[in-house]
Amino acid sequence: MARDLPARTVKNGLETGTNGRDARTGRFTPGNAGGGRPANPFGRYQRELRGALLAAVRPDDLQAIARTLVRLAKQGHGPSVELLLRWTLGGPPPAVDPDRLDEHEYSVKRSRPTLIDALSLADDPAEADPDETPAAEDAAEDPDPLAPSLRQTLVWAIEELAQAQSALRASPPPPNPAASWETFARDRLEWDAEAAVEVDRLYLTYAKWCASHGEVALEEAPVVAALQAHGANLRTGTLSPGRLIVGVRVVD
Repeated sequence: MARDLPARTVKNGLETGTNGRDARTGRFTPGNAGGGRPANPFGRYQRELRGALLAAVRPDDLQAIARTLVRLAKQGHGPSVELLLRWTLGGPPPAVDPDRLDEHEYSVKRSRPTLIDALSLADDPAEADPDETPAAEDAAEDPDPLAPSLRQTLVWAIEELAQAQSALRASPPPPNPAASWETFARDRLEWDAEAAVEVDRLYLTYAKWCASHGEVALEEAPVVAALQAHGANLRTGTLSPGRLIVGVRVVD
């Protein structure tokens, strides 16, 4: 036995069924009960339930739940710890791919404006509102319209400073006097317990060696200290004002 089919009506020249849809295409027809697409009754019902829940919860209830959550987290309850940290500190940041560290560092640097960018975006006193009354009315003469603005002057100064710093970093490091002394001591000194040399003669020989090799000489006091650290002894004669270094000789 064939079931009964819904009654069909014709509205605005379109044949429709009782559900407000076109019987041939299934689309909603103008004038249906939903006004285009029918409303969602489940959404309205869910909104009513959520409103009822919010109306039943008071701030004191949330504080009591929060205290319970903190107590459970202190006791080592894992889900409580995770929930508490997520809602207070937020989720953990995404890990940086170790194979893309350079790219990440470059993107961070590009996101930070430089001092030159800050100056270029700052307000220029020369571009102030012409309607405002200047603070000083006793200006000697009008400023030169072709003169660079204060902001542009600062930008040029910072660029020159950056270029000077780059040139300084690219220049070779200054000579190390301690390294020149170590080289001289290795090539021109012999260590002998029975040998002795005047301090003035030794230092003069060392200074001439530095001049001929383009090195910077170490001061006399550090030279004597280095000799004593190597085992030589400093002696001052009773009949002569000269000082002797015992335990080393200079090789010509």
